[in-house]
Amino acid sequence: MPDFNITTGLPQLPSGLPNKDFELVKPLYLSMNALAKGVSVQTGNVSFDQAEMSAQNQLSTLLTQNHRKIYVLADGVTLAYGKMINLYLSSGKIAGRYADSTDNTKPAHGIVNNPLGINAGDFGEVVLVEGYSAGIGGTTFGHYYYLSTNGDVQFGRPAAAGTIIQATGFGLGTGGFYMHISPLFLQN
Repeated sequence: MPDFNITTGLPQLPSGLPNKDFELVKPLYLSMNALAKGVSVQTGNVSFDQAEMSAQNQLSTLLTQNHRKIYVLADGVTLAYGKMINLYLSSGKIAGRYADSTDNTKPAHGIVNNPLGINAGDFGEVVLVEGYSAGIGGTTFGHYYYLSTNGDVQFGRPAAAGTIIQATGFGLGTGGFYMHISPLFLQN
């Protein structure tokens, strides 16, 4: 059962009341708790264990108001927090690997948003295309960054022959990184 991170602070049902009072307030308790669960789902404040993530529709969060977050399988490699990743299908599941400017088949699609990363074989949160990440720090405020190798970003455009030039976002200094991945890229 998923953990709904927004709660009312109320128990599921009132306790210690006479039957008459219990029946009066029971619908309020049930509706308040249902509302909290609904708000959790709509805002993406729901946590799943690995078994639940593997069984759910990986694109379900795109259908809610939190439309930039999906859960991706780290297929065969651990994915570190703040790394740009490339998405692909593996055995019918959306999987992620490090994006890489030296391989035109691995452009960036998103960023790993789990502070502990995503262990190989597990599912974890990825923010797609645009959004804030605290996972990249030490950038120059306001300067655009480009995809580098191994899921990293770099200040200048890659210049080596055959590399792709893909803008990934801009630095916020010590405040993190604002990801804005360009869907278009050029190849040197």
